[in-house]
Amino acid sequence: MAPKSPKKADKHKKKRKRERSPDNTAASTLKLLAYAALGKTRRVRKLLDRTSRLDVNAYDAEGLTALHHACRWGHLDTAQLLLK
Repeated sequence: MAPKSPKKADKHKKKRKRERSPDNTAASTLKLLAYAALGKTRRVRKLLDRTSRLDVNAYDAEGLTALHHACRWGHLDTAQLLLK
């Protein structure tokens, strides 16, 4: 079987990128909580910029928000970003 041409491969990559757009609010919320807990300030900023419907006050099963997680683990930069 012949390998796929580069044009077809590029076409499939573009299609996958569109499918992974951050419109999935539940997945974006989980990412926000995880990034805040880990102190990934740049990723939190990107997520907030790219996702218009993201609720920064969303909470996890323990009732903790992304701000709670950032403060709990001492990530001051991430906490300040979430407060803006």
